[in-house]
Amino acid sequence: MKSSTLILLVFLQQTATAQVNSPSDSFAPLSEEIAMQGLREMYNFQFDKSRESFENFTALNPDHPTGYFYQVVLDWFTFRMFKKDKEIWSEMSDRLDKVVLIAEKRLKKYPGDALSMVYLGAARGLKARIALSKNDFINTFYDGYAGYSIIQEAMRIDPTMIDPKIGLGVFHYFIAISNPMIRSLSYIAGISSNKEKAFNEIAVVAEQGKYATIEARSFLMFIYAYIEAEHSKALKLSRGLAKEFDQSPYFHGKLADILLLNGEIEEARLHLELMTKLAINLPQKYRIEIKSRVQYLQGESLRLEGKPEEALELLLGLPGSYTLEFKFNLGYIYLRTGMAYDELGERKEAKKQYKKAVKLDNYTSAVRLSKLYLKKAYVRDDAPR
Repeated sequence: MKSSTLILLVFLQQTATAQVNSPSDSFAPLSEEIAMQGLREMYNFQFDKSRESFENFTALNPDHPTGYFYQVVLDWFTFRMFKKDKEIWSEMSDRLDKVVLIAEKRLKKYPGDALSMVYLGAARGLKARIALSKNDFINTFYDGYAGYSIIQEAMRIDPTMIDPKIGLGVFHYFIAISNPMIRSLSYIAGISSNKEKAFNEIAVVAEQGKYATIEARSFLMFIYAYIEAEHSKALKLSRGLAKEFDQSPYFHGKLADILLLNGEIEEARLHLELMTKLAINLPQKYRIEIKSRVQYLQGESLRLEGKPEEALELLLGLPGSYTLEFKFNLGYIYLRTGMAYDELGERKEAKKQYKKAVKLDNYTSAVRLSKLYLKKAYVRDDAPR
């Protein structure tokens, strides 16, 4: 994986849910309930309601960085996936500068305020994510490492905090699976990591966190499904998230995909139908993306049923209309298209698809399996999971 992608993934998780799980005396009464409500609405794709909740929080706490940060997070959550929305990221960076200023002002007044320190680090981390979108690697590293260091300092001041551990856990996980050069640089910087340590940090947040428990469970679901290939663990997490956020086409889509990884075709199709219904009232770009996602998963369900020709009718053409910034889903489209071609005995076409997946150069099983099937054609009966 390229180092830039590593940084992106780290701060994707580190910045989206920075809040700690202990009540803060610096908040107005009922504020934490409002913030939690806003987060749940955001994950449930109720964006207008979520914005209103975060604005209410800010009105109650105008001198605290929390509400301002979450309003930027909501915009990022809403627009982050789509390439055409990159023009708004400069505006988001300016708004994050405001979060930084407010947090720094509070820290001058209350030097030991670990909560404000967490939001300062989170804002710097999200600025790194935006700098990365502009290929500004100097500021990506500058803001990114600053964010990581600030959150570490906040946890040194208040080691009882749980939620910020997600950023550290994700960081340690991707360091642990990265190439030797990145591991060496991390060691020089004094960062030691391994998978067990990372899983423990993220699991603690998933089980005991408050504001970041959703993100922690979502991240564990992702790595179990698409990197570690522990599909039964991914399925358990995915079922819980889809049940809890029953209005989210994202979580229903992930559940459908993971059900297919576990061979549960009919149940997966029920969630694909639900995805389409839930997308009706969403912005057009989401409707288009969800339609493409449903088409891809329908194609994979047909391939699993032993209908590779019908699967190809749905899978071919999807890469040309791919709108997401992240390339994870694209890698699986190439992989499964190649697998369908191999089932039809069209080895030359299959290799073309596998090479496209490998070129994406990330740690997902789509790349690992594509490398395998470039050497030896995919055969259903003896294929690795």
